[in-house]
Amino acid sequence: MKTRPHTIFSGLPGARLPAAAVFLFSSIAVLAVAVWKVRGVDPIGSVPVGLLVAPLAIAALLICAAVLLLLGFVVQLIPRSFCYAVATGVLALTALLALQGTFVPMALLMALIVVPVHALLGGGFGAVIKALRSRNDPSGRATLRRAALAGFALVSAGTYAAWLVWFLGAGSEAHLAAAPLPVAAAEAANAADPAALQLLALGDPGPYQVERSSYGLQTDSVDISSLLPAAKGLDGRVRRRYWGFDETEVPLAGVVWAPQISNRVGAETYPLVVMVHGNHPMHRRAELGYDYLGEQLASHGYIAVSVEQNFLNFSWLGEGYQRQEIPARAWLLLEHLRLWRGWSADPASPWFDRVDMSQIALVGHSRGGEAAAAAALFNGLSAHPDRPEIKFDFGFNISGVVALAPSEGFYRPGGAAIDLEAVDYLLLHGGHDGDVALFMGLAQYERVSPGADGFKALAYLYRGSHSGFSTTPAHADMSFPFGQLVNRAAQLEPAAQQRLTRLYVTAFVEASLRGRRQARAVLQRPWIAGQLMPDEWVLQRYRDGGRSVIADFDSDADPTLGSETGVVFEGAGLDSWANQEVTLRALGRQSGNRARAISWSAAATEAHFSVKLPAPVSSMLTSDGELLFSLADTRRPLAGQRLEPLSIALQLTDRSGKTGRVALDSLQPLPPPLVIQYSKLGAVERALMHPQEAVLHSFRVPLEPAAAAGLQLDAIAEIRFVFDPEQAGSILLDEIGYAPRSSAR
Repeated sequence: MKTRPHTIFSGLPGARLPAAAVFLFSSIAVLAVAVWKVRGVDPIGSVPVGLLVAPLAIAALLICAAVLLLLGFVVQLIPRSFCYAVATGVLALTALLALQGTFVPMALLMALIVVPVHALLGGGFGAVIKALRSRNDPSGRATLRRAALAGFALVSAGTYAAWLVWFLGAGSEAHLAAAPLPVAAAEAANAADPAALQLLALGDPGPYQVERSSYGLQTDSVDISSLLPAAKGLDGRVRRRYWGFDETEVPLAGVVWAPQISNRVGAETYPLVVMVHGNHPMHRRAELGYDYLGEQLASHGYIAVSVEQNFLNFSWLGEGYQRQEIPARAWLLLEHLRLWRGWSADPASPWFDRVDMSQIALVGHSRGGEAAAAAALFNGLSAHPDRPEIKFDFGFNISGVVALAPSEGFYRPGGAAIDLEAVDYLLLHGGHDGDVALFMGLAQYERVSPGADGFKALAYLYRGSHSGFSTTPAHADMSFPFGQLVNRAAQLEPAAQQRLTRLYVTAFVEASLRGRRQARAVLQRPWIAGQLMPDEWVLQRYRDGGRSVIADFDSDADPTLGSETGVVFEGAGLDSWANQEVTLRALGRQSGNRARAISWSAAATEAHFSVKLPAPVSSMLTSDGELLFSLADTRRPLAGQRLEPLSIALQLTDRSGKTGRVALDSLQPLPPPLVIQYSKLGAVERALMHPQEAVLHSFRVPLEPAAAAGLQLDAIAEIRFVFDPEQAGSILLDEIGYAPRSSAR
């Protein structure tokens, strides 16, 4: 009888190796598509998450390949019942992951890896235990063999347990910057200003009792088929079967929080705030995630509506609308406003004469934040910017837009970015956002021109998350299994994040819709929110029409001259002080803003950057005003390093030579580099991304103390930023200006 030579592939039947290769390459393709599609804001914004996942994906595929090869040797030894059990486990885990919101291809791939590996692992341990218990060892080396097997089993079990603890664990907060120290000057100003405590109360429930209702069953449907690509194939059929309708007959549905009718005084009407969710799994009631905000606004005398757009969200089979649904989301928001306009004028409606349609704000989270900006744009157009045959006739009085961790760049009307004019704007973003990992909304913030009496503001919550702006689901910036890679230990508790959100959003609508100028102070002065969360870093920026520009570096071609006001810039002891684009922490993505980048080395002499003022500029300064500027610490700490805040002083010199100096950290905490680690893959993240976002933080320096010290404010010749010679450092400086304090009252 002729025997075949034994090779490594001898145990593989002829068809099994090609099948294994086909399965392996199919797995690579499915994984690549799933990583690209499962999360992220757009093809650029999703790259950081994809790159972070890539090392794990490669390792998983290598393990899969090894298992496939080994399977060829042992497949004939595996009982058929074991194969059935594994197949059942794969199907069960796939269904479980899909219900969690994971795309079906990704869920199937994860199940094909996890279930067989764990099954073989259990079988392997069973074989080791059986061998350890065996007394049949004719070679006489039983003790050594058992010791080797026991060692192998212990090392394998320990390695697996360590991985499991890491994978299921919350992560680490060792990278976080130290909490801000209290500033005596800010505390004294707060204690001396009773209005500040009243402003803090904006974050508490208001005086109105709240009633909740919903609509959708009795409303007419609308046709959005011309606004987005049709969901095709299996995904389209699943969507139509699940929802019972398609893009041609979409219902307008929402949840409403309003002051109880018994609270109404006379013919009192209430401003309207319409909120829209982001891209969750479509089977989740995402519109219910803003109940905390709806109840808060209604208790302060607003009608708050959270509209339902879950039919536009992703299904178990993927992104049915190819991430091109932002125009439809925006158009639907405006159709909801049309519905409310009709109800407010209909004597048969329970909302008749209760809604103030002259005061409207839009609030959006994630993709809803981008849709809210697009809706504000559409509101002033006569036709769709990409489809002129689609006519618009909205014209609502939309005064303000609030964006909570918005996406940006999904939709570019007419191929251009969204520019907003004559609308107030508030941007909130979390530094440890595991979904929108870059501060993408910053670009939209820079493109807002609020108008002469308007304003725009942002708040960057250092430890804020993506899901923290919503109550459904909590602590889930990403779907399982990718959600296990998010560094949840570093994230702010959702209740604390929502407390800050209530304060900022309520202050914004009070200022924007009701014209309560005092409420702007919450957005102008970081120490007010600091009283609410004293141990958290919250960076703020604010800009309004009452600000006079001294130096803004967006259009300065000559680094020594301010093109807008004729000021002159000088530097001494600096390594560099050139203008540069402000970029996000990865991929070189630009924010649309330019600032002065200043760096210096530790030296024996003092380094400084000076702004020389011509007489027309200095003449506007008074003791009742404030100097304004924005600053960001751009030093890059090493891994595990916590840098202390920089020591920076502001010095004023008048034309007689008299000087006055104040340390910035005596006015408000000076943020150190706020290192971000939003994933548990810290080393990989640092290799691919900058350790922190360059977020500018607004400072307001009152001029009254300088006047009291004898400086002639209307004859100030120089504003000088002085840096501690014992510290090397680098900063971004921008938005130098002046405003009378009365502009905030």
